Amino acid sequence: MLQRAPSSKEIAERLDITPEEVESVINDSLLANVLSIDGKPHQDTDDLDEDFNYALPDEQSLLPDELMLHQEIQQTLTHAIKMLNKNEQMVVSLFYYDELTMTEIGDVLDLTTSRISQIHKSAVFKLRNFLKQLKFV
Repeated sequence: MLQRAPSSKEIAERLDITPEEVESVINDSLLANVLSIDGKPHQDTDDLDEDFNYALPDEQSLLPDELMLHQEIQQTLTHAIKMLNKNEQMVVSLFYYDELTMTEIGDVLDLTTSRISQIHKSAVFKLRNFLKQLKFV
């Protein structure tokens, strides 16, 4: 795991394509992530510049390098969560994935809210330390 944004060369090696192809895809994705607000694109090539005057970048779509980094962080966090004990895994899952409150988690696990809070704090502490060792935080 790189723990940083990969270079075009590294992406190319991973995908078994040339660095030029990676650059082409990145450049194409920069134009592909544009949302026109004028409602109708012009068909004439002379009016192409006018279309770009009314365009907004798509801030929600990830670029290929951002997507790879996001996936790498997810894999690392998944691995770290698997290293927690069962109660910690359960609390993390119920709190962050199922979005239950501490009280609701306490009801599910038949534990007090304060005990759930302690387990959550312990899990977050362990995860943070694990990610610090890998220089993610």
